[in-house]
Amino acid sequence: MKGKSPRLSSQELLEILSMSENATAIYTTDDIIIQTANDAMIQFWGKDRSVIGKPLEEAVPELQGQPYIEILKEVWRTGKTFEAKDAPAELSIDGKLQTYYFNFKYRAIPSISGDTYCILHTAVNVTENIKSRRRLEKTTDTLKQALDSAGMGTWSSDLISGVLTISKQSRLIHGLTDEKHLTLEQSFKMIDLAQREMVAETIREAIKTGEAFEVEYLIHPLDDDKPKWLRSTGKAYYDQSGTPLSISGIILNITEQKQDEMRKNDFIGMVSHELKTPLTSLKGYVQLLNAKAKKENDAFAVNALSRVETQVNKMGSMINGFLNLSRLESGKIHLSKQDFNLEELLSESIEEARLTATDYNITLHEGETIHIHADRDKVGQVISNLLSNAVKYSPRGKSIELFFKTVDNMAVVSIKDEGMGIKPQDIDKLFERYSRIESKHTQNISGFGIGLYLCSEIIQRHEGKIWVESEKGKGSTFHFNLPLSLEQ
Repeated sequence: MKGKSPRLSSQELLEILSMSENATAIYTTDDIIIQTANDAMIQFWGKDRSVIGKPLEEAVPELQGQPYIEILKEVWRTGKTFEAKDAPAELSIDGKLQTYYFNFKYRAIPSISGDTYCILHTAVNVTENIKSRRRLEKTTDTLKQALDSAGMGTWSSDLISGVLTISKQSRLIHGLTDEKHLTLEQSFKMIDLAQREMVAETIREAIKTGEAFEVEYLIHPLDDDKPKWLRSTGKAYYDQSGTPLSISGIILNITEQKQDEMRKNDFIGMVSHELKTPLTSLKGYVQLLNAKAKKENDAFAVNALSRVETQVNKMGSMINGFLNLSRLESGKIHLSKQDFNLEELLSESIEEARLTATDYNITLHEGETIHIHADRDKVGQVISNLLSNAVKYSPRGKSIELFFKTVDNMAVVSIKDEGMGIKPQDIDKLFERYSRIESKHTQNISGFGIGLYLCSEIIQRHEGKIWVESEKGKGSTFHFNLPLSLEQ
């Protein structure tokens, strides 16, 4: 004969139900009779209150063949509590059999004699959490596969413990065995000494500001493999009080790309250097012929040879630009800094520009006397390039204005034109190498897109900044700043 339990009073049921804040049901007898259940539990089952008083396997027939009825009977027999997390259950909701996931507990409540008095069932539906977790895992796996396919590695450093966690691909890049563990500080010892402080400063600044960073550097792998060039990107993360907790990002081996760039720069440098000699001779012959034509009052020849000389000068500037680019990217360009008067350099640059830009009104607005500490020739190249661009992208007869002042212990130079202006979406890429704004207005303007890149690199190497303010159709103003001389 099956054991029977006395029916619980309403007060007793309320007391038991109050023990749980979750979906709750109470079962009695070893037939697992539903004596009562709150609305949340009935909703989980997809039923109505007519299930009260029925055996669970009859009230929720889809549970037959699943382990839960047998587990409940075992809890009734032994009096031992059973609980599980993320457990799947097939339930018929709105006539459709679906899989749901629950955290649940079957707790046996003993009588005075020690036998099982009833079973308290509490449950939490965690289906959405499970689905979200699986979607995240799928996305993470997909991302990991994509990163591996692209040869990218991931890294993350705990800023409290100093522990550095890196992916399998990152380990391969750095020549690490599976057993080898690193701290962020130890990883810096693999970076080439000449670039170590630059990378460290980039990381420190990223932690300080919270901004994403990107940096390229050379490493010497631990497996004694050949040096590798890496590009690392990352971002720092903080707790609610603003304390930095971690920094993480992605690493890409760009050695092959760097080697291609070096070979290309070597080629450009060699060709540019070889072109300079015949071009210098050509310019000399043109000047001799021009002088002869002037003596003979040959107006046609003078005009034609003047045009030839202009084109030769343009070619010379182009070749010098490529030479500077090659030297810059191979690390062979050096700064010879000195203190000098900024206004004098601006005046010289304007006088030189006026020789070829006779149809433009170029004006220098006087300001305070400013001395800066920089490479005079390199800064002169920047000014000349910005003036040349202002002329190149402005209609004839327009004005070009130059201003200079001091702001926060830096000298600021501004070159304003009345040209075609720049679209907002083009401004961010303006100082990139080989970047050119393509439009119907610029298709007939010569250039390779290295001038502004060189300007940017020269200014940055002086620990300055270059930027532009522009509005399409209303002109542009290019600004750059440089450190003042120590005695300014």
